[in-house]
Amino acid sequence: GCNGLTGAPPADVISSASSAVGDPQPGMIYTGETAAPTLANLQVRQLDGTLVDADGATGVFGATRVVATFNEPIDPASVSAATFVLNDGTNDIAGSYHVEGATVVFAPSVNLAAGANYLVLIDAVTDLAGNPFAGDLASFDVESAVPTFDEVAFDATPTRSAPFGEVALSFSEPVDPATLSVNAHLNLGSVSPEASGSPLFGCATVDPSDRTRVLWRPSEPLAVGVAVEVTVNAGAAPSKLTDMAGTEIAQTTLGFTP
Repeated sequence: GCNGLTGAPPADVISSASSAVGDPQPGMIYTGETAAPTLANLQVRQLDGTLVDADGATGVFGATRVVATFNEPIDPASVSAATFVLNDGTNDIAGSYHVEGATVVFAPSVNLAAGANYLVLIDAVTDLAGNPFAGDLASFDVESAVPTFDEVAFDATPTRSAPFGEVALSFSEPVDPATLSVNAHLNLGSVSPEASGSPLFGCATVDPSDRTRVLWRPSEPLAVGVAVEVTVNAGAAPSKLTDMAGTEIAQTTLGFTP
């Protein structure tokens, strides 16, 4: 009853398996499964690494990836510019595709325009058995508002990393750490603390737990009772602090008194 076959089938015998098994194996055809794949979620990865639902999203901080997650593995050969489209309302956006199991990732080759609306159209991608996805359409808006410097607060409590206290600068949205600089000798930075017209020095970092905050640690004690002014993006600054989409934060001066 074995038709002369023992052990593994020879190379010219094709096995069948369900697409739910996982990635296709060489020499195998996936048959027997007829259910169309469904979309579990469709998200946009913002420039700060966070994910938001793509459909109806507003104020997206740029977009580095469009991520579609299905209920089962997708055939990489079915994913292309014809079946997975990002469009600005007039033109399709060029980019690259990466398929890993049930997840399809599209990476645009250009920065998405501030204030623009984008459409995501997915149609006819298939599972490993060749069953086509029924299709989905979503849209999202890239933020266009100018980010703002909203608040400054001084905590005089000394710590090991901030022996002379810490100043927290709060912004309306996450800021790009690569654009952060502080007073350095004769050059103003994108963040410029001063007291009585003289620059104050120290170090600054973007708060890793809240990227809407910059933490400035002065390198010497701040004089009690002497007002401190912190200017973001002073006119003379050689570099400008921006949000994650590259939009410059509006020049603003806020102050506090230790």
